Amino acid sequence: MTQIVDQLDELRKSQPLDQDSVEALFEELQDIVEQIDQAFNLHKTGNLVRMIQMLRDENSVIRCHAAEIIATCSQNNPKVQAVAIELGALAYVTHLFVHDEDLNVKVKALLAISCLVRNFTPGESNFASGDGVFVACHGARQSDARIRTKSIFLLNYLLTQDTHLREDAVIDVYVAKMQEIAISQQLVSLIGDEHVDLAEGVLQVILKLLAYPGRSLAPLTEAGLGPATEQRLLHLNSLEGEAKADALTEIDLLTELAKRVNQIEKMKGQYEQM
Repeated sequence: MTQIVDQLDELRKSQPLDQDSVEALFEELQDIVEQIDQAFNLHKTGNLVRMIQMLRDENSVIRCHAAEIIATCSQNNPKVQAVAIELGALAYVTHLFVHDEDLNVKVKALLAISCLVRNFTPGESNFASGDGVFVACHGARQSDARIRTKSIFLLNYLLTQDTHLREDAVIDVYVAKMQEIAISQQLVSLIGDEHVDLAEGVLQVILKLLAYPGRSLAPLTEAGLGPATEQRLLHLNSLEGEAKADALTEIDLLTELAKRVNQIEKMKGQYEQM
């Protein structure tokens, strides 16, 4: 690993950059760190900090691959997550995601954010306290489908009720922040998106938001949630054969969403009559 990173450092100094050699070295390093023990060894050999430094390289190819290596090392690896965040990786990749002009860098930076915080409460707390919820919502508004999908995936994780990861009161804060940034219109607009993962993911996010109807119902209703849900259900139920079979998960989510909205509206009506 040290030999590879040494070679990368040498190549970084050359102009123009030998992109083929750089990508071959990063691919070799990627194969190594996919082994969970080797991922922590990247830190023990002093090369994780060098990889984090590469996030600031002037060449987008270097920044992109460095973010991907950090993501791979951090995924479901609390030891690496803790060290990487302490070394500033989360702050750097968040900055890249928000400000970098290269789309591929933004995609890999968002992947790294997700891998640094998922299933690691200290990382999530660090991210959320630094306006991470707003960052994820920002991603859901981007034009690139990869970024939108990964952002929705991250929001889905943050809204998941799991006492081992976060208290419900924490999710309530996340929901409040999402409403503060007025994300409901964007979420509703993504219902029925042509990208299946995004279309299903956004429905899961909306369902989780509706677990906090006091904060979420009105904004989602005003954004046209009811008509959008009905229209999409009508379309999918009109399909036949394999096309309908492929859409069953989305149909189930839409059906549950329509049911949930009706239940909330009914309860709301009963409360108003008291």
